[in-house]
Amino acid sequence: MTSLHCSAQPPTQIVKTFIDQHRLTCGVEPICKVMQIAPLGYRRHAAQQRNPELRCVRAKQDATLPPLVHQVWQSNMQGYGADKVWHQFSLDGIAVGRCAVDRLTRRSSLRGAKRGKVVRITIGDAKAASVLDRVSRQFKTSLTHRRAPWKTKGSLELATLEWVSWFNHHRLLEPIGYMLPAEAEKNYHRQFASQTATTE
Repeated sequence: MTSLHCSAQPPTQIVKTFIDQHRLTCGVEPICKVMQIAPLGYRRHAAQQRNPELRCVRAKQDATLPPLVHQVWQSNMQGYGADKVWHQFSLDGIAVGRCAVDRLTRRSSLRGAKRGKVVRITIGDAKAASVLDRVSRQFKTSLTHRRAPWKTKGSLELATLEWVSWFNHHRLLEPIGYMLPAEAEKNYHRQFASQTATTE
């Protein structure tokens, strides 16, 4: 039997994995006695491995939500942090706590767009550089640094069009209550038209 020698108690998952690997040759109770842990804790773990429905809510979320978190992050140009992923889940009818989304985005090393990042470019002419400067001022996000370096002016222009479409039709905008800008504009025009109709 392999031995675990350490001054502090090893992490729970390591202990459970160790017991899984050696329980047939040594038995659960003797291993638990040597490791000074309760056999009941391991038995609960083994039951949950056999029947995932016995897991707690957090364990179930940790098993099912990471692909959804990644999908929302990826489909929003890798620009959503935990807050916007959580708001997107709410819009999609996925009931999950904000702290759970935060934990899962950190665990997956997913980060939202950060403003003020340096942009690397490989475009040669000054005219293209001035276009990039204008785009950089308009975006105020990290689209350009996440997908840089830009090899051609055309690739930058296409990315700009994709970003504008995403920003208007898919991105949740915090200052307007986590709404889509296109939806907010429709609401504005609808409200303006109804006000105009009632004053006439």
